[in-house]
Amino acid sequence: MAHALLSASGAEKWFNCPPSARREEGLPDTTSSYAAEGTLAHELADLINRYNLQHMNKRAFTKAFDALKQHELYNPEMEEHCGDFGNYVHGKYQAAKKKTPDAVCLTEQRLDFSAYVPEGFGTGDVIIIADGVLEIIDYKYGKGVTVSAEGNKQMMLYALGALQAYDFQYAIDAVSMTIYQSRLSNISKHSMTVAELKLWAENELRPVAILAHKGEGVATPGGHCRFCKVFATCREHAAHHLAQTRHDFALPPLLSDEEIPDILAQLKPLKLWADKLEAYALAEALKGKLWPGYKLVEVTGRRKYADEAAVAEKLRAEGYAEDEIYTRALLGIGALEKAIGKKEFSAILEPSGLILRPPGAPKLVEDSDEHPALHITNAAEDFDDGFATEADE
Repeated sequence: MAHALLSASGAEKWFNCPPSARREEGLPDTTSSYAAEGTLAHELADLINRYNLQHMNKRAFTKAFDALKQHELYNPEMEEHCGDFGNYVHGKYQAAKKKTPDAVCLTEQRLDFSAYVPEGFGTGDVIIIADGVLEIIDYKYGKGVTVSAEGNKQMMLYALGALQAYDFQYAIDAVSMTIYQSRLSNISKHSMTVAELKLWAENELRPVAILAHKGEGVATPGGHCRFCKVFATCREHAAHHLAQTRHDFALPPLLSDEEIPDILAQLKPLKLWADKLEAYALAEALKGKLWPGYKLVEVTGRRKYADEAAVAEKLRAEGYAEDEIYTRALLGIGALEKAIGKKEFSAILEPSGLILRPPGAPKLVEDSDEHPALHITNAAEDFDDGFATEADE
């Protein structure tokens, strides 16, 4: 599948750091089980959408669905979440048809937004056009980061591409953009007029896209760097993080109350960059590169059985009982929910009171975190049994 240099999915990155697009050019895509799982989920979601929209008959759907179920990453939880997304899309389409009988719903559409972004194109999950409103719905299967539709560059590019394709057929005045993340119970929506979208495209998007296509502009480190292919070796990113060491990370008692929050804010992105750099250095060493002052070694691996059945048989022959060599344990909550399905798990176990939700341990997070703040009135009293004071000793 061809990928645009300035893709919609990578827009947050190249919009904030224009040189990144050319720096990544030609480098291989990295793969992971999470990415493969997301790809499979999108295929399943699209299959369900096409069947719901009567773009395929039941026989064709069943054959394709059975094939997807053979994938090693398929599981009932994925089917449930994709089904929920399919129901959401179907409901939105039915609501659109009530207002506009000739409303249209399109899935997996290639969208060309090259009028604003050189050679720019992408694929929109779902597009609904009805009564002067263009609706873009994007499915996110991942659960690592909550994604917002407000100011979402990817969604805005999809909207521009859809307008370029269908604006001449329909009188479209407004654009509605929705991010659907069922695994995080997140449905984020944002709307804007066509005039507002095109004004942004002309005044902000186009100038940056031209720079990015040329490989020019200012390289700016930030949260958008996370999925950049040159994240580990980017000079600007390295300079940004190394500059944070000006505090020397001295022991907390030597730091002021003003300095500590500043350092805390840098620890997470610093660790992420350090891990990426270590992974890059290891990958290059495995290819034969010698790093001055470092060497490849083989650490001792974890022991494992060559043949579990043979081990058990040998121990039984030596007189050991079954309960001495075997354990029986109930699946963990997450694994059990995944095995029997989220709906069945909730229906059978949640009302019974057998699933407890004790309060978690306190954790220090940024103000932007969605969890409510804990209000500690007297830490010494609250934790009296857990901490000894100087007087106690």
